[in-house]
Amino acid sequence: MLLLGLIGFLWLYQYAGLKHYIKAVREINQLEGEEKTEALEHFSAEPGWYSGTLAGVNTRGYGGVWVWGRQGLKYFKTDENSAYAFFEMCRPENLGKLEKNEKGLYIGQDIETDIGIWAEKTRQGDYTVLSISGAAHGGTPGRARQVWAHDWPAFAPADIREECEKR
Repeated sequence: MLLLGLIGFLWLYQYAGLKHYIKAVREINQLEGEEKTEALEHFSAEPGWYSGTLAGVNTRGYGGVWVWGRQGLKYFKTDENSAYAFFEMCRPENLGKLEKNEKGLYIGQDIETDIGIWAEKTRQGDYTVLSISGAAHGGTPGRARQVWAHDWPAFAPADIREECEKR
């Protein structure tokens, strides 16, 4: 039984994106005071919202999104009313500006209504924020209405150059 539990944990860690969530929380916990509190607020589970690190994307049918957050690994179904955005900070021109300590970085933004196209741009571990539909939002309540993925979260304490090189 212990072996089965260990195998399950290792699978979650390696293949279901748990390692990315643990890394993000560990880095945030190295911060102090208000900076730490503000960074932890980016991993929220408030009514109508959920955020964390992207664990996976289901592109079958209307699909869905797996996210590691404060409430563990959660799956959010999507539907025909869902929209997806990808914010790209790890662009070659930005990395060049960072090397020269220049300002004026460009953050690319792609907005899709097709989860398959969006999934091709994202990677496991991307910071992800979901807006969850309620009765007043149209569509089925409880579905992910809007999903935003960021290849580099601005609140992260890790070195952007190191993280972007891994992409």
